[in-house]
Order: sequence, then structure tokens, then C-alpha cells
Amino acid sequence: MKKKIIFFNILFLIILLWVVDYSVFEIRQYQSYQSCLKLGIREENILRNQYFCKITSFIKHWLEYIYQDSIVNSNSNDAVLLLGCSFMQGEGIEFQESFSYHLSKLLDINTYNRALGGRGISEMYFQTQILYILSTIEKMKNNCSNDECSEQDVINKAIKSLSFDKKTEKYFMEIFNDKEAKDFIYKNFSPIIDKNIEYIFYIYIDDHIRRYYTRREPDTFYVDRLSFKYDKKNNQFILRNPYFSPYRTLYIFEVLREKFIKKNYLDSPKYYEENLYMWSQLMLKTKEIFDKIYNNRIKKYVIINYNNMLENKYSYNLMKYLPEDSFIVVNISDLVDDDINLKKYVTPWDNYHPSRFVWEEATPKIVKIIKENQE
Repeated sequence: MKKKIIFFNILFLIILLWVVDYSVFEIRQYQSYQSCLKLGIREENILRNQYFCKITSFIKHWLEYIYQDSIVNSNSNDAVLLLGCSFMQGEGIEFQESFSYHLSKLLDINTYNRALGGRGISEMYFQTQILYILSTIEKMKNNCSNDECSEQDVINKAIKSLSFDKKTEKYFMEIFNDKEAKDFIYKNFSPIIDKNIEYIFYIYIDDHIRRYYTRREPDTFYVDRLSFKYDKKNNQFILRNPYFSPYRTLYIFEVLREKFIKKNYLDSPKYYEENLYMWSQLMLKTKEIFDKIYNNRIKKYVIINYNNMLENKYSYNLMKYLPEDSFIVVNISDLVDDDINLKKYVTPWDNYHPSRFVWEEATPKIVKIIKENQE
């Protein structure tokens, strides 16, 4: 009798835990669904259970960003392009304390910062494709009189001419046929096309490996924001459906993920090696497109390896699959005066992002390195 009571008590607790857990899961799913609606996505375009969102919503999600460019000479055509995540964006510090600002002053060059918080290599590649489309549109416009074709005709022909896979082509057609998304792109990305981009800077943090999707990665990483990933098929990177990735796992599974999957797989050397290779392939593909846009005029692609985190075990050999004649990797820990893990090098509001002291100390040394590579 006593054993039966213990058994039923345990069973009751398991059922109760499952009910509570599932209820929390449903609440989170609903929050995710509401997030899609707030972006203006029609209900019929949100697939229940998966909560995939239309690609235009990803662009509209950018509308909240106010890009802070540092224009030191409005008459100059020379410029530098910055890409990456919140570390490059300058989150938690004043604009005058950012890498973008210091770089523009030291190089006496205009900087265009298109870094996006919480993003990584996938979004950089996506932005590169946007620039490639804009560049192609401009070339076609020059060969097309106003009487021959409309603006939308030129846009559609430009997208079709770039040999995207059908899925990616469909996504870009949707973007450039949406007025709000198209206006945002033209406002923030068209000016870059006309510039003489000398350097492209990308900031790398260890978490970018996790943010990048490969087929071998368990789909367990979640953040409360709109994102998308790429699959590699037949030597092409194919854009997946953009989605709100949060809240698709039960709390129990989240615990299991943290204790077992993350420890035994996501933090394993094998995982990092596989995904470092894929990350490098996407970086090379990005370079290939930039070289087409700017006719091979870009001097160097500079990767800033922000290796301050204790879990950063596998990111020190970022050049393993990249050609030395095109890429430079600089380790931020080698460029500051003290130990990069000291509290003064992180913003006080989250103890995570680079503080002003990082860029005050590191930027002059980064400039020195790239100038030495010119000689």
C-alpha cells in the first residue's frame, strides 16, 4: 500500500509538472505569434505551431535600427564598411566611444556601420546579397531608358539575373515589392554602393558559431527576435524561412539542452570544427560577392576576434580556411593594455559588451596593423 501511494504521488507530480510546463510553452508560443502580428504580418501568413514569418518582416524588423555612420568628409568617396553584431554596433556605449567613430577619425575616412545586434555571419551574407541586387539594379538602370521599362521591371530583372535558387529569388522578390521594406533598403544601403569601400570589418564572437545554422545543429538555440539561417546545398547557400525562433521548447527540454546537448555537443570541439568550416565558407562567399560589387578594389577583409569569453575555446584559428592574402584576423585580447577579462573592458549595464576602454586602446593598434599590411 505504501509503495502504491509513493508511486501515485510521483505520477501526480510528473503530470502536474508536465501540465505547468506545457502551459508555459503555450503562453510563450502565443507571445511569439503576437510578435509576428506586431510587425504587421497578416495572420494568414503566420503558420501556426511553427510561427514562420514572411521575409519582409525581417527587413521591417530592422526599421527600429538607426545606423550611426561616421562621416568625416562628405566630399570623399572613400569609405569603410562595418558588419557584425552588437559588439560592432556599439551597444551600451556612446557613439563617440565606438569603434566606428575611432576608426573614422584615425583613418580619416567615412565609416558605414551596418552591424545588427544579436546577429552574425548569416545576416552579413544576407546584407551582402541586398547590396549585390542594388548594384545590379543600378547597372541595369544605366542601360535602360525610362521609356523601355519601369523601376519594378528593372528590379525584377536584376533579381532574376543573379541566379539565386528559386526559394531565395522568391524572398527577394517579396522584399523589393514591399514599399516599406524597399524604401528602408534604398535609404540605408544604396549610398554604400557608390562608395569606394577600402576595408570591410567584421567582428567575431564565439556565439556566432552557435548562431549559424547547419543541418547537424539541434534546433534548440532560441532568442526573442526575428532571425533566419542558411542551408548549404549543391554549393549554394539557400535561405531558410525567416522565423521567430523563441519558445519552441519546453522548460524541461531547455534544462536538458543546457546540461547535456550544450555540454556534450554544442560546446564540443567537433561541433566547432564543423561549423567553423561552414562559417568560413559563408565568409568566402560573402567576399566573392563584395569583389563583384566593388570590382576587386577592397584592400582587406579584417576580422576582429573578440576573444574575451571564458567559453571561447575554439575560435583562435579563424584563418584556418581563409586565404591570408585577403583576410586579416586581429585578436582583441592582444590589443588592449591589460587582461581583456577585467571589468573595465565591459559595459557596466550588462558586464558583457565592449566598453569605451576597449576601442580607445585597440583601435589605434588595429589601424597600425592594416597600414603595415598595405606596405
